[in-house]
Amino acid sequence: MRILLVGLVVCILILLTACGLETEQNIPTPGQHSSEYNVTNPNTKVGVDEQGNQLWIMSFYDLGEQLRSRINKQFSRLEIQYTVTPLFNGVETFRQTYTTDRVPDLLIMDYSWLGSFNDTDTFEDLSKEPYQAEALISIYPNNMKQVLRSLDNQKLLALPIYTSPAVTFYRYDILKEAGFPAEPDKLAAFMEDSNNWLYMTQTLKEQGFYTHSWSEEPSFYLDYSMGMFDNNMTYLRNTKKVFPIMDLARETFKQELASNSNLFEPSVNHSITLGNTVMVHTGLLFENILKEVGSNSAGNWRITTMPFGMYGLSGHAVAAISSTSKHKSEAWNVIEWMAEIDKNKIQQILNEEAFISGEDFYGGQHIAPLLRNLIERSPEYQLTPVDERAKNIWWRVWFEGIQDTNLSTEMLLSNIERAINNELSDEIKITREFLQEIPK
Repeated sequence: MRILLVGLVVCILILLTACGLETEQNIPTPGQHSSEYNVTNPNTKVGVDEQGNQLWIMSFYDLGEQLRSRINKQFSRLEIQYTVTPLFNGVETFRQTYTTDRVPDLLIMDYSWLGSFNDTDTFEDLSKEPYQAEALISIYPNNMKQVLRSLDNQKLLALPIYTSPAVTFYRYDILKEAGFPAEPDKLAAFMEDSNNWLYMTQTLKEQGFYTHSWSEEPSFYLDYSMGMFDNNMTYLRNTKKVFPIMDLARETFKQELASNSNLFEPSVNHSITLGNTVMVHTGLLFENILKEVGSNSAGNWRITTMPFGMYGLSGHAVAAISSTSKHKSEAWNVIEWMAEIDKNKIQQILNEEAFISGEDFYGGQHIAPLLRNLIERSPEYQLTPVDERAKNIWWRVWFEGIQDTNLSTEMLLSNIERAINNELSDEIKITREFLQEIPK
């Protein structure tokens, strides 16, 4: 069974990464912002670029009918091409377009993708004319600005369009009935101890409920909260802080505690709709799907922090303009509008004096204070051009060793570090030397 589960996960990753440019997916739609945040839409000027008549928008999620309709209306004289690229191979999919006659004009990506391009001239510098976009990120905490810039900190490569801190969604009623802490702050404190989380997961499974989807899911959470390297290109994921999380991932895998259900694909038999999944650890972005598939349990859901005292981002969406785009003006109008929406929302969340009413879906919970805390405590870390390849090695060695009972977690993590440092030694050395030359 364990071999089958590893095969299942690997197959899922292969399927996700094998999809072509025209892949359509039912995934979160950050374009559907709540009017609770008093968003004002900036005026935009529409014009057809003389070099062509098609605006190509590539995104890692479906923008949603509302946002697509607005874009289509604004640029009625342009043919708009929307492409959804799978999250797991978005970087490679975008790179492949550079071998063709044209590239996407506007790229909406998970923020982590920027590391693969922050040492190149792939994207426009949005800090300069005609964009001058620094004002659009002025209200964000410094810990969230670094990832938007080039490796040398000289360029602003992208703007946030949907701030998505990593959170825990959970069924208040189920946890309370099972005898576990159900209030958001108490549950957060309880889950800081990985042993408590494991006990809760085991107990709930005995009752037919699940706290996570994939067999070794706790290992995914590292991507939310830390980079692969620091600003001296020292590898970060082989420390005492990481050991208990990876031990837990191996234990959940061994005990087969996961639901093995795809929560990002809405359906009538969705695990949340059926009441089987009662906890989800992911980005705030997921709430768009949750409110759809969990409509029959509205009012019973709550939000709290990630387990194990982790803070970070998941599904945090940013947008950039291709430097070779023929429609930079139109692409900028779209990005500016979306960035303004997110800026206004975050500005209200960060304002302690602003009143944002509780949400009925979350039982009247006032989530703004929680989101403020998560955003302010999100760690700042270095994105590098080596990250993507390092992660591929990380997962390869991890899957190779996860079932080996003679291999301790410490030894497995050391094997991963050794493989990364050996296979990427030249790239790490070059990037380290580049970073050391940047004026502090």
